[in-house]
Amino acid sequence: PFPQFVSTHEIRTDGSWQYDSAVFQVQRRTGPGTFNSSCTWSDNVSNYANTIDPYNVTNQWTRDGANRKLYWVTSTGWQLPFGRNRRYLSQAGGLLNFAVSNWSVQTITTFASGQYYSPWFTGPDPANASAGFVTQLPDCVSDPNAGARTKGLWFNPNAFAVPGPSAGRYGTCGMNTLEGYPIHVGHVSVAKAIPLGESVRLIFTTQVSNVTNTPHFSTPNSNISLPDAGMFTAASLADISAAERLGYRQVHFKLRLQW
Repeated sequence: PFPQFVSTHEIRTDGSWQYDSAVFQVQRRTGPGTFNSSCTWSDNVSNYANTIDPYNVTNQWTRDGANRKLYWVTSTGWQLPFGRNRRYLSQAGGLLNFAVSNWSVQTITTFASGQYYSPWFTGPDPANASAGFVTQLPDCVSDPNAGARTKGLWFNPNAFAVPGPSAGRYGTCGMNTLEGYPIHVGHVSVAKAIPLGESVRLIFTTQVSNVTNTPHFSTPNSNISLPDAGMFTAASLADISAAERLGYRQVHFKLRLQW
């Protein structure tokens, strides 16, 4: 409305953020075994994340892209009933009894819903606010999650439409309306302590991350202007350094001398 101004900046303090969550946890220890399972449900939204439309910044509530609605982690530990007592001759000539430590097994599994992300299109600015091509939110015309979710088509690109180049408005979709790939990964470790005398022992550990070698992804291509919209590609594989160790299966062997 003011073409004489090249650009303007506005500072506002009327935004709101709301976080709700519930945590359920079960713990149990019995004999040689331990069990711990925790499930978190959370809803993290704000009404100032979409700054594309400068005239309607706080008119839509937007989900936090880093949040997962459901997050469930279960860990177990078990001392296997194997082993026997051994007798050693001390320097003083007496017999000493040492118990050979049992094999111990630990597991941890993570199940979680996907993170949120936005659909986009690239083309002429339908709001006529920027020259040339822009990348903005499209119009929402139907349910993008209708149909089976596959790695080749995680959401339905036909659920979105690009506003006409002379529409004079921004797209109707909100930000972070799509949900990404879930987490389902398990890890296991096996350890054995071998006594080598009165105060020295050798500890051997085998660790396997992502036991099933299941691939995990961040988000698929969400630009509906591209031919592979809705598809997971190699670029969307989860980083191996992610906290949940979502990369390919890894096996580690460790040998530690303790005294």
